Amino acid sequence: DIVGRVRELLSHRSPEKVFLNPDCGFGTFAERPVNSTELAGAKLGALHEAAELLRAEHAGHPGPAPAGGR
Repeated sequence: DIVGRVRELLSHRSPEKVFLNPDCGFGTFAERPVNSTELAGAKLGALHEAAELLRAEHAGHPGPAPAGGR
């Protein structure tokens, strides 16, 4: 689940350092599609929904303090 994995990451990184990017071969396999257009759209839709939810949750939140006082 995208949101769960990002929430775990946010216990180690501040929200402004987290970017959600598709890593599913959309471009890598352009000549040999491994996903249908429908599946690719569903994956991007899920990523979009997760991003919207997480942005709403973390708007204005500074995140964890940097390690080593930095």
